[in-house]
Amino acid sequence: MAGIVEYGTRYFLMLFIILGLEVMFYLTRQMNIKSVGYLQLMVCDIILISMRDLFLAMPPRPGGFSLFVVKLITNSYWLECLFYCLFCVEIIQTKQKRLIFLPQAIYMAVTLVYTVDIDLILTGSAVPEPNLWLRMGAVIIDLFYIALLTVNIVKRLISGKSIEAFMLSFITLSMTIIVFTPMGSFLNQNYLDILTMNVVFYYGYCAIVAHYNIERDYMNNRLELEKNKNALLMAQIQPHFIFNSLMAIQAQCIDYPEIYKSVESFSQYLRSNLDSMGDPEPTTFDRELQHINAYLDLEKLNYGDLLSVKYDICRQDFVLPALSVEPLVENAVRHGIGTCVKGGSIIISVKETRDFIVIDVKDHSNGEKNITVKQKNRKSIGIKNVRARLQAMNMGTLEISKDGNNTCARILMKKKFEEESENGNTDRR
Repeated sequence: MAGIVEYGTRYFLMLFIILGLEVMFYLTRQMNIKSVGYLQLMVCDIILISMRDLFLAMPPRPGGFSLFVVKLITNSYWLECLFYCLFCVEIIQTKQKRLIFLPQAIYMAVTLVYTVDIDLILTGSAVPEPNLWLRMGAVIIDLFYIALLTVNIVKRLISGKSIEAFMLSFITLSMTIIVFTPMGSFLNQNYLDILTMNVVFYYGYCAIVAHYNIERDYMNNRLELEKNKNALLMAQIQPHFIFNSLMAIQAQCIDYPEIYKSVESFSQYLRSNLDSMGDPEPTTFDRELQHINAYLDLEKLNYGDLLSVKYDICRQDFVLPALSVEPLVENAVRHGIGTCVKGGSIIISVKETRDFIVIDVKDHSNGEKNITVKQKNRKSIGIKNVRARLQAMNMGTLEISKDGNNTCARILMKKKFEEESENGNTDRR
């Protein structure tokens, strides 16, 4: 207990700063500041150094194996070097970061080899004095890392990063002063406080950079959103012209029922597509089915009797992401029926289980496949989009299964979502 009180009294300022730093780490964790990992290691290193210094200030109790521990702590100059090493690894942007660790690793190995003195451990009775050569080795390693930081500062100045260069210059200067300060001086006695302030200073800089990046991304997203809104407004002008033109063409075709029906189906298909693109909310299955029928009416003009459609729908009063079934029907026509010499049939069914509403789109092909190179290389983007939107809205899943030339695309809609929508938590169209 006395040791804890002495430790708290001796390193009160350092511990208080570290506590404040840990609070900042916690409060700004959502900013994803990239340097927190290395800074946490530096904080742990500072605490280890303080514990070592306190141990050295206590009355020695040598004897047997404990003498080895005393010697190990006495010659642990590598702890100071580790701080500079971690800081260089964090600051210097290089792919060969292992080379930065190499001098530190070699020095730690040399320190350990010197410490393992079997004769002294077994027979010694005196506490060893700190080794001068190990102390000089620590100074050399520190100067190596200071030199790396100095080169990095010059590079940042040349590239115009003056603020970063100033920040690094301040920290590097404080490190240099600590290394060359005579033992026992005021600065040397308070070097742990200086190291802790360096960590706080660098973390503050990283937090400012992270905040600036968040603000920049926010502004860029707002600009992008405004551009998209303007593009959408401009795009809405064109459909009015298209629909008016289609209505005019349809009026001219009133004496030709087949052409009149085709133009009507195309207008309905186009309008449904544009409405769905402008509204991210779920739509009713009844509305999705109208869109499917408009599409199939257009495809029947191309395939005629080669394309037949069957329905087995037990329920329509539910919602689903807009344009989630139509792409499956389109995929079945183009990649299934359209690749067979004798065509085939499409079955659209809706069934209900305990937990799901099951929507199946099956294509049954007749005859041999006749796939062109263009059809073979065509990528089904619609399937990926449907699966992604179902997952993003957490409404269900999409499964694709094949049986020979026949394919089944199955959507499993969660009934839990449907219950929430009926209670008013989800807006319906």
